[in-house]
Amino acid sequence: MGLYAFLDRLFPRSFSSKVFFTAFLGTHVPLIAVTVYALSRSTGIEDHLDELLLLIGATLIGCTGTLLSLWVLLAPLRRMRGAILAFEQSGYVVRLPEAHLDEIGQLMRCTNTVIRSIEQRHARAYSAALTDSLTGLPNRRGFEALAPALGTGAVLFLDLDHFKQVNDTQGHAAGDAVLKGVAGVISATMRRQDV
Repeated sequence: MGLYAFLDRLFPRSFSSKVFFTAFLGTHVPLIAVTVYALSRSTGIEDHLDELLLLIGATLIGCTGTLLSLWVLLAPLRRMRGAILAFEQSGYVVRLPEAHLDEIGQLMRCTNTVIRSIEQRHARAYSAALTDSLTGLPNRRGFEALAPALGTGAVLFLDLDHFKQVNDTQGHAAGDAVLKGVAGVISATMRRQDV
């Protein structure tokens, strides 16, 4: 983490720049060292100018190819960032590939797992906010969410006679069972499009 923290001061907004800088130094520091060594041992730079220019050119070409390859290798990180941003901003789920076994593949699987988990929790919380937990029927919020889409219609109000006596004499578990049973009967007799 120390190298990452140091490079983060130089390139705070780009991981790719951190990788490219490291690759550039890794290829050019040895080249510069060899060049300085060769020049210090040489009687004249003109004797080795062709070789030095060839060495520098080959190193620059190799470094450019390496940097381009690293840019391509970093594509999964950019895809993960895009998937997370898409989910955060609009709820759109981008599934990342899960076939890769290396660290980036594991990170993509973990990203998919976290997004699926958040998506499921959100769906459960949304459903819980709109549904009565005992009967499974829409609560007031759920009805209000569905009613504007239904347009015109009728509303049925029911009162269960002597329900308090069931709770008082049989207990709340029995009262809950009665409410579930009534909700089941009502649900079974309604049309599919009814709420």
